[in-house]
Amino acid sequence: REFGSIVDVILFNKMKAVRPDLAAAMVFDRAGHGMRLNERTVSRDDVEANSKRSHQIDRETEKLGRDGAAARQSVATRTATLEGSKSVEIGRDLDNHWRESIGTIELQASTAEELKMPSLLEVQQMLFAGSSVIKQSDIDRVAAQLLAGHGGVELLDQVKNELFKQIGLIKIPGTVDSEGNRSPERFTTQEMIDIESDCLKAVYAGLTDQRWNLENSKIAEAIEQHQNDKRATQKPGAKPFTLTDEQREAAFKLTGEGQFKFLKGAAGVGKSATIAPVYMAYKSAGFCVMGVAPQNKQATGLTESTGMPAQTVHSLLIKHEMGMEAERAGKKAKPGMLIAPGTVIICDEAGTLDTYTMQALMRVCHERQAMLIMAGDRNQHGAVPTASLFGELHDAVGDRVATIEKISRQTEEYQPIAQALYEGKTEYALDRMDEKDQLRVYAEHVNEADALIDDVLAELPTNEKG
Repeated sequence: REFGSIVDVILFNKMKAVRPDLAAAMVFDRAGHGMRLNERTVSRDDVEANSKRSHQIDRETEKLGRDGAAARQSVATRTATLEGSKSVEIGRDLDNHWRESIGTIELQASTAEELKMPSLLEVQQMLFAGSSVIKQSDIDRVAAQLLAGHGGVELLDQVKNELFKQIGLIKIPGTVDSEGNRSPERFTTQEMIDIESDCLKAVYAGLTDQRWNLENSKIAEAIEQHQNDKRATQKPGAKPFTLTDEQREAAFKLTGEGQFKFLKGAAGVGKSATIAPVYMAYKSAGFCVMGVAPQNKQATGLTESTGMPAQTVHSLLIKHEMGMEAERAGKKAKPGMLIAPGTVIICDEAGTLDTYTMQALMRVCHERQAMLIMAGDRNQHGAVPTASLFGELHDAVGDRVATIEKISRQTEEYQPIAQALYEGKTEYALDRMDEKDQLRVYAEHVNEADALIDDVLAELPTNEKG
């Protein structure tokens, strides 16, 4: 991305000298894909047509159980057609097809609104996406993204100096290992340090809190009930739904002592199956239990998988703040708006909560004496707008973290292979796949993705082919 941003800076300046009309029609998606033509130059009809085409490719790729750019490109070339039914292949044929489809482009100069620079908060999100500590390369990348359209590469150092000044970047000296090698310098801000410090203090302060400690018999009963409920919905002859030993142990940990608790595990390990009996146990014990997630779709999924009412984190925080404002004004808050003392809040997908939202949620729980369970995967941090504290916080409590590592979503046939891939045992996984004839090895110079799609399409019934 850093290289692409530098290319945008240089290319725009060249374009401005050679084709100023083309340069004037450019806009910059500074936090995303970089320089492109504005939407008035490439008509909305063309954008919509491309979106529909993209959805079609997604559906066909999903049918085949594949993902990645190579698979999508292969599917695209096999499902694209010219007028009539002629297939479009990569190369000049495809190039001509797009030229005919797009038609003549009339350049429209970009407006001041379209060229509006990002706010300071947006620049901070560009810098700290997925981490509260950044490297020099992150600063170089963002400086180039901001410079595109506003000058040449000779101004990069000036932009970087402004980033340090306006964002308030602080240098973290590199450490020296036993062999005398110094690690690269890293950077953060005083604000990030203060937020992390506040959250860590709250976690440590509630480590031995006994108010949400349930008897083991209560969680055992909830596990048994959850298993019976799931088995009642299974097809005849199916293997009876049963929590793994890891999931059971995690459920016991989550109902033990502590005000802030953590459940970590990758997608497919069965975090939702573990949360369900935890919810049931606390509800049965008379606690008010509330489910939350960063996005509405995730909250809906949490309700569907556990039966627990759920909403977005922002919705919970907004309602609570409205209730607090009512009380400050001498009015009575509406029922359900305020987070009551003793409430159990279970946050799914906590690994995707940004630093500020995580701090706000933890602060409310600390102030209102509510218990917070955070379930997630630190590998999701890269998708977070402004850093994420989930990984750092669960690291801080050590063996108190409830951990699930065994993949449970896969069928019995594929589970060992999926588990090996999850644990980084790639060679073992490939060997097992080879034994089961699940690998295809192609000769040199053959486009593997194309050949694989050909094989799969050949095995599909005619009416299922793209």
